Amino acid sequence: MLKIKLILSSCAINIETLNTSIIKDWQQGILTLFSYVLIALALSYLFMRDILFNLNSVQLDRSGDGFKNYFAFAYQYNHGEGLWFEGMQYPYGDLLSFADGQPIIYQLFSLLKSIGIDITGHELFVVQSLPILGIILGGFILHRIMRLYDQSNLWSFVVVTACLGLSPQIFRFNSHFALAYMFCFPLVWYMLIKSEREKISKVVLVVVLSALLLIYGFIHPYHLLICAVFLLAYFGVKLLVKKFDWHIALSAIIPIILFLIITNAQDIYDDRTMNPWGSWLYKTEAPDFLPFYGWFSRIFDNILPLRTDYTEGYVYLGILVFVVPSLFTSTFAKKDIVIEKLSKELYLFISASVLVLMFAMGIHLYLTDNKINDWIPTLKHFRSLGRFSWPFYYIAFISLAIYFNNILKATNSKYIKWGLLSFVLIFWFLDVYKYTAFFNRKIEHYKAPNELYQNTRLLDALKTSNLTEDNFQGIIPLPISTEGAEKFNPKDNWFVKTEVIPFSFQTGIPFVGAYMSRTSLSRILKQYQLSCSPYIQKEALEDCSSEKDFLIVVHKDEEKQFEDILNRAYFISETEENKLYGISIDSLSETKTIAVPDSISQPIYYDNFDNENQGMLSNGSLSANGETIIQDIKADSLDNINLMFSIWYRIDPDKSNVPLFSIRCLDVDGNIVQKDDYNDKSTFRFEVIGNWVQIKKELRIAKNTSTIRWIVNAEHLSLDHALVTSENDLFYKELGNDFAMMNHIIGKKE
Repeated sequence: MLKIKLILSSCAINIETLNTSIIKDWQQGILTLFSYVLIALALSYLFMRDILFNLNSVQLDRSGDGFKNYFAFAYQYNHGEGLWFEGMQYPYGDLLSFADGQPIIYQLFSLLKSIGIDITGHELFVVQSLPILGIILGGFILHRIMRLYDQSNLWSFVVVTACLGLSPQIFRFNSHFALAYMFCFPLVWYMLIKSEREKISKVVLVVVLSALLLIYGFIHPYHLLICAVFLLAYFGVKLLVKKFDWHIALSAIIPIILFLIITNAQDIYDDRTMNPWGSWLYKTEAPDFLPFYGWFSRIFDNILPLRTDYTEGYVYLGILVFVVPSLFTSTFAKKDIVIEKLSKELYLFISASVLVLMFAMGIHLYLTDNKINDWIPTLKHFRSLGRFSWPFYYIAFISLAIYFNNILKATNSKYIKWGLLSFVLIFWFLDVYKYTAFFNRKIEHYKAPNELYQNTRLLDALKTSNLTEDNFQGIIPLPISTEGAEKFNPKDNWFVKTEVIPFSFQTGIPFVGAYMSRTSLSRILKQYQLSCSPYIQKEALEDCSSEKDFLIVVHKDEEKQFEDILNRAYFISETEENKLYGISIDSLSETKTIAVPDSISQPIYYDNFDNENQGMLSNGSLSANGETIIQDIKADSLDNINLMFSIWYRIDPDKSNVPLFSIRCLDVDGNIVQKDDYNDKSTFRFEVIGNWVQIKKELRIAKNTSTIRWIVNAEHLSLDHALVTSENDLFYKELGNDFAMMNHIIGKKE
């Protein structure tokens, strides 16, 4: 009986001790979390200043990605449903994820709305404050990781604060809000550590990470792929040490497959751009390892090739990247205790992060001569390779801090120890302050009032007429923007964009064209046809389900450019910069035909490249791959004469790229006396037939010109109907399918 009492008494003591331990852990966790609330607010104030207290009245970006991403979320919340976004690219729309509308976040707030929790009027606060919540969660998770590696509470707070304050994701706060969530990768890393220490089973890890990464994919697809690539890199590193951790590979592959299945089931487009521009530009490069601001920039600006601004591949690790190697190679190389205290597990994580860093630097493109994008087509959509450096940033920063702390512990001299610590803390403070101040100057330049609610200029102008939003099915901004379509980006108008977006949100009327959204090439070209000349058939009108009129918004300085369209429209009202017109479907769909002229003259140059290649209403085309001479034209009698150059080129979703054209006037010795480069971004208006677009250029030929060399620089590009005429020429040619060409116009024959 006595033994039983002793056992029960011992159990009671153990339970009481266990409960006390659990309570202490919870208290410590809550205190840590609250500390990172304060740290997140302090850091946010450093790079936002007073905007931090006005997150629903001041937006951090007035016209770029940030404004569009805010619009996509707010429009969908107020006017849309599901994962298909119809706010722009009317009459087709697009997946919400391609418009950076944070689908899973939208779905969450839609669910809350259905039970009476409505954020209408506070959408800007939501999209701009959620990344701050991400700082809190990211800090808490990184702190837990530091503690798992036996770092003190105080040192963990200091290190994590510096890590967050120098994070490359800070520069996503005013543009790609979804990419600013700092907790995404650290949480995956934390789960891996717990799994390695057998705190969670392999099956649980696969389930949890698969679900987590799938959720990430519907916040922003980059989070999914960044984490998945790291998991695959870690799986590869484990293979090198002869461990086949199948659960890690599955944790990467399963969410990718599920994401593709779900996305493809909803996606009606099969001709999205497969080789978006920028893969070679937005990668991590050597200057990205160094700061572009502060003390380092001032000292070494004239010595090293430093950046002057943030880039996608930025991955500066702070002062420890200079201090730790110096200490290791000089004073502490023989201190075995310093090395032994570093976990082998951490070495494996560092190795995996270096592999992902190499991916961010485009090593896979170099090694395969870019063929890997053909082998794994999904990779083509992720052009901003520099973002894949984020796992390296977090792992390397934390690892350097752990290693530095071990060095301090192995240092016998208090003076050296406190001297080194003070040196690092001072430079961390300087770097964080200068880095956040640089970002603050940037957002001070781009900030604006809450445009979706406060910019009512078009709405007020419409109210002065006897018309309402119910009279219109869509908005046609002139010029129509195809920004983000990658391969076709004609020049648009900033004033039109910044008034059309709020007006669309306020009225629920979708607009034609895209602002910063990759989409179906065939659909975006059909939309663009609505701004083409009356000789071009408007195919998109056949896909409209409404008979209502369209509302046209055009900048006053560009009315002349679109006079042929506006002559068929009716004036409604105007703002300081823009004018509003209405146009019926019947008027917009009117198509002119080409009559045979009474007299025809020979052009200065014409070629339809009659060969075996597929042409546009012809039997051939010119194939350009690299710098290609379209034609050398003798110009002995063309001095000081205005010439019109036009050519059609085909846009393919997979191989072709954006061409750069150049007209070079050469003298008798071959010296350039005049040069004019142009591409789609320098041109307001195009003609579009199918997937062929025509680009025009007017140029007055310089004196002493002997030869006009017309050049295109492109990859896998097909061109057709190259034409050069003077002011007095009248060129006419019949083409296939009852089409004809008269001067620089192609249309149906009369």
